[in-house]
Parts: sequence; C-alpha cells; structure tokens
Amino acid sequence: MEHYKRGSLPTGRRPKYRRAFSLPFGFKATFSFDGNAFHAEWHPDLPFDHIRKPKATRRMLAAYRRARDDFMLDVATMLRIRVTVIEWDEIDDGLAFTTTEPGTLQ
Repeated sequence: MEHYKRGSLPTGRRPKYRRAFSLPFGFKATFSFDGNAFHAEWHPDLPFDHIRKPKATRRMLAAYRRARDDFMLDVATMLRIRVTVIEWDEIDDGLAFTTTEPGTLQ
C-alpha cells in the first residue's frame, strides 16, 4: 500500500475505483484502487504524525480500518474475488491480516 499526503496517484495511473471517508479529528482518507494496487491519500496530512495520545491513536486507527475494510468490500465485490490486507500492527507489534469476502452484486 502506498500513502500520499496530498495530491493524486503516481503519474500515468488512473483509479478504477476511488472513495473518500471522513475520519476523526478532521482528517479525511481517500482510497483508490488502480487495478493492481491500493492507495491511500490523507488530508490534510498523515494523522499519525499529529496524534500523540494512545486513546486517540486507537480511535483513529479503528476508524481508518473500518473505512479501509468498507472500501475493500467494494473492491472485492466488484472484482468478485477475496481480498486480503496485510499490515504491520503497531499496537499489537506484529502482522495483522484482514480478509474480505466479496459481497452480493446489486
């Protein structure tokens, strides 16, 4: 996964799917999928550079994961495949795996 503080995807890439989510403390994450990779853009900046308190960090991380999982459900459903996200979990100090099954097409 690539994180961008501002701006758009790397040159030449057009997202197949893009969706923005409002997060706590006035932050916004815009997720996009270009057919090969997942990207996250943060506005106004990466929140974890500014949030210091552990409780606030946990709240932001939980909101981010809910938004990301919702986005991944859309991607899995559109592509009709199972999607797995692997991330480093700083709170539990280890790898975390989240698998999303495709939903029902409407």
